[in-house]
Amino acid sequence: MAIASAKMGAKEAIRAAFDHFDDLFSDADPIHVLLEGVSFNDAKGQWVVAIGFETGRTRRVKGEPPNLFGQVVEPVREVRKFHLADGNGDLIEVS
Repeated sequence: MAIASAKMGAKEAIRAAFDHFDDLFSDADPIHVLLEGVSFNDAKGQWVVAIGFETGRTRRVKGEPPNLFGQVVEPVREVRKFHLADGNGDLIEVS
């Protein structure tokens, strides 16, 4: 992804976001950590990198056929958006 006005590339922004993720969430022992999306906000000069993960929590949901016996347990997936300064990858906000 080449953005004409961006000082750093998408790969650099993604690496920086994962570094920040590791710093902030390592104590939670996240699993299935995946890149969910990346975009560049030209007006703010910020990269927004979305990272999804699971922490081992589950929730019960209503079963659908062929599981007619009630509820199904599925993992709770969370997503955090890391807003990074273009150029140096400094963390501005996590939402």
